[in-house]
Amino acid sequence: MKTIKTAICGCQGKVDRFASLLNSYAESEVVAVYDADLALAEKAAAALNCAATDHYDALLSDPALDGVLILTANTTHAEMAIAAAKAGKSIFMEKPLCARLEDAYRIRDAVKAARVRFYLTDPFVDAPTIHVKRLLREGVVGDLIQLRIRYCDDMGPLSPRSGQAVADEVRKQGGGVLLGTGGHPLHVLYYLLGKPESVYAALYYGSEDAR
Repeated sequence: MKTIKTAICGCQGKVDRFASLLNSYAESEVVAVYDADLALAEKAAAALNCAATDHYDALLSDPALDGVLILTANTTHAEMAIAAAKAGKSIFMEKPLCARLEDAYRIRDAVKAARVRFYLTDPFVDAPTIHVKRLLREGVVGDLIQLRIRYCDDMGPLSPRSGQAVADEVRKQGGGVLLGTGGHPLHVLYYLLGKPESVYAALYYGSEDAR
């Protein structure tokens, strides 16, 4: 049985969770951890008993590597995915896809040209959401007039940050709450209702510093 060898790229996300899942299958193994900060990569790799590197190109050149799991900042997703595709590696990426629409098309074209597998994670299309989809499809709930999805978490009160810290994070991630958490409800809406005919959005920043 062939073992699928994967490298986790980026130590700012849910490294432990993803690594535990990948290593839970007999045919899957995390063999390396990449991060631009080598100390972070080495710390994560030590816990996983695998290699660590801060050289992404060298990682992709390894013929034994089958794919990469990209957990880096949103603004780096496009270049990392395109490089992985050109190297012939399968790609599994933590949402969101990227920070700019034009980068989404660049990723699409690179993946198609290289004929590699590409996956984008989002855990919110789960059993209850699938059940709602069936109810809508079968007409159980009648005509749909309005659908509202509310998404919230408790990270704000648990980890208070200054206005400057929030602004720095927004710049690093290429956007604010819409990129950070908006992908979840938007994905659910797309799954339930299909491609929209028109889009309207109203956004509010609580502080001028976060613009």
